Parts: sequence; structure tokens; C-alpha cells
Amino acid sequence: MTVAVLASSRQVVWRYLGVVHALIICDLLHLITRLVLDLTLLDNLIFFFVFVPRLGHFA
Repeated sequence: MTVAVLASSRQVVWRYLGVVHALIICDLLHLITRLVLDLTLLDNLIFFFVFVPRLGHFA
């Protein structure tokens, strides 16, 4: 009886840990993608405001 209860509670704990782990990984991926997207947005803005006017001067 107690062995069955311990086994089931252990399963619940592992399932809970798996869910938490998956959520943490998803949060990290989300954060990384947001950082990458922000960087590309920043790069595009820098390119647009720095290089495009210079190209206009050369033309």
C-alpha cells in the first residue's frame, strides 16, 4: 500500500518537475528570440538611419 502511494507521488513529482522544466526552457527560448528580434530590429534601424543617408550623399 505505502509502496504504491510512494510510487504514484514520485510520478506526480516527476511530472511536475517535467512541466516546470519545459516552462523554464520555453521562457528561455522566448527571451532569446525576443533578444535576437530586438537586435535585428536595432540593426535595421541603425542601417536605415546611418547607411541610407550616406548612400544618398554618394548618389
